[in-house]
Amino acid sequence: MLRVQDIDSDGLHTCLLTGRLDRASAPAFAATIVQLCEEGATGVALDLGNLKFVDSAGLDAISLARDLCESHGCDFSLTPLSRAFNVPSRDLDTYHRSGAASEHQPRRAATS
Repeated sequence: MLRVQDIDSDGLHTCLLTGRLDRASAPAFAATIVQLCEEGATGVALDLGNLKFVDSAGLDAISLARDLCESHGCDFSLTPLSRAFNVPSRDLDTYHRSGAASEHQPRRAATS
């Protein structure tokens, strides 16, 4: 189960995520981000410090949140995790096969 606590400070929303961001909770999380963007948020910061578990659907939801913010002209940021946690290798494999991971690779400068 995922709990999202939204703290609004003049249009900048800090979303404190607690629990599990997974296949079951990702759609509701994405709906929350859509609502914030459509209501005119100037920024969304995701605080991941209290997450206990994230699967590939959760990673995709975070990527979607970034894309939604970008398409609405809304700043997006993540706070660092306060601790490490394991993502099952099958979920990482799914994440890489989906192409989502390649979207987040650092861009290299062109060489002449």
